[in-house]
Amino acid sequence: MPQLDWIQDNRTDCYSVMVTYSLKKYLELVESAYTNKGGLEKQRTALKTSTARRIRERMVSDLKGGAIFPPIVLGVILSNEQVNQLVHFNPSEFKTLISDLSHSLTIIDGMQRTTAMYEVVQALSPTPEQKEDYLNRILVRAEHWVAKSINSLIYRMLVLNTGQVPWNLRRQLEVVFKPILDEIKKSNTALKLLEVDDAKHRKEGGQYQANNLIELFIAFGLRKEKVNLQEQLADEFSRLDFIEATSNAHFIEAFNKILNYFVKLDIAFDQYRPQDETKERFKRGKNIFDSQPARVGFIAACARYIMGKPGIERSHDEKETRLKKLSDDIESLLKRLEKMDEQTLGEFLELVTLKEVSSSKKTGKLGDYERAFFLKAFETLVEEKFDVPSMRVCWRAY
Repeated sequence: MPQLDWIQDNRTDCYSVMVTYSLKKYLELVESAYTNKGGLEKQRTALKTSTARRIRERMVSDLKGGAIFPPIVLGVILSNEQVNQLVHFNPSEFKTLISDLSHSLTIIDGMQRTTAMYEVVQALSPTPEQKEDYLNRILVRAEHWVAKSINSLIYRMLVLNTGQVPWNLRRQLEVVFKPILDEIKKSNTALKLLEVDDAKHRKEGGQYQANNLIELFIAFGLRKEKVNLQEQLADEFSRLDFIEATSNAHFIEAFNKILNYFVKLDIAFDQYRPQDETKERFKRGKNIFDSQPARVGFIAACARYIMGKPGIERSHDEKETRLKKLSDDIESLLKRLEKMDEQTLGEFLELVTLKEVSSSKKTGKLGDYERAFFLKAFETLVEEKFDVPSMRVCWRAY
């Protein structure tokens, strides 16, 4: 049996494994990714320029003529045991392993080529025998990036796509976010994910929509409160900031830790539940983190303390020291909150001040104002080492 063609990438602790599939086997392999993500074209903004359309048409024409495309890059997460077995695998055994994990495969480079392959197959109209012969005759090279952690896969994905037509950053992360969500749920047992069909508004602290967690993840990496998820990431500085952040092997671990504390604070604040029938925005403790601007503000404030503001790069040791210090400070506040009765908690949260301040200084776009407001509020909380007599000092900081 031929040996498996693999090379280890020591920088990201990944393995590059090259395998050849028939067109039929390749499309079967990525079918789950195509279906579950709502179509590969949704993972990358459609290229609509006349030049892009001509290139796409040429790709389809060339493939019909039997051309071989450059290798598609697939990403997959394997366990330490599975990775250690790579050296003993032959191509057939590796293909069997990857086929069993097809539901978790990620196409991190080659979206347009794969879509062209689907278009060619859909356009074929020969006899079933001729179509089957074509599908088995055309070959597709695939380079598999085998990683032990999602962090390495994200880093590889971002590096591969830097300098090309910019992806929408949210689309990039949605491609690989399911494994991230799995890690988040494992390390944050108090967190409850609201599914698409669930009510839009959460009923208690600790409940969040998955797409909101994507934005928190991005905000942590960019260290910014304003994350435009609707546009392409044209800002190369932001892209490079995010690449720099994810290059740290402990990035996911740090994010999970801060998210864990965020959830605990959210649940602790939710213990303030006065019997108030008014329709005011801030009347219960959970209302503080009901809005995405408040959540992003907290996460971005913590990220800035740990990693520095955008443009500042701290050493790994300093980041670890700051993460430990921040964790201790939050733990101290959580212990204080546990000892408070409902009335004392209400006095600490100072929701009356929050309501007055947040409604009296609206200027420009409300969303942008609130993101800046909550970022400053939680930066103040961090600066005060979470040791404040009440949240009034935070609400009045902006």
